[in-house]
Amino acid sequence: MVTKKDIVSEVSAELGITKVQASKILESIFGKIMDHVSNGEKVQIIGFGGWEARYRSARNGRNPQNGEPVRIEERLTPVFKPGKVFKEQVNK
Repeated sequence: MVTKKDIVSEVSAELGITKVQASKILESIFGKIMDHVSNGEKVQIIGFGGWEARYRSARNGRNPQNGEPVRIEERLTPVFKPGKVFKEQVNK
């Protein structure tokens, strides 16, 4: 599994910047994506993919610990859809 720390190290080495700078860049990008999606906007990065918030209606579910039925309220949930280039890269 690759962690954020691993990606920060790789970006730092690739761009010749410090790990602190790479971490700030990564945090800024993630933060902006979350801000826009939480405000109801779609975020699309051509070749990579897109994020959006989708409405999920209320439904019945089960508590996994004891199997009792529970009501899951309606809410918005973030969704990522990979782009064509991303899909092609994964399927090489």
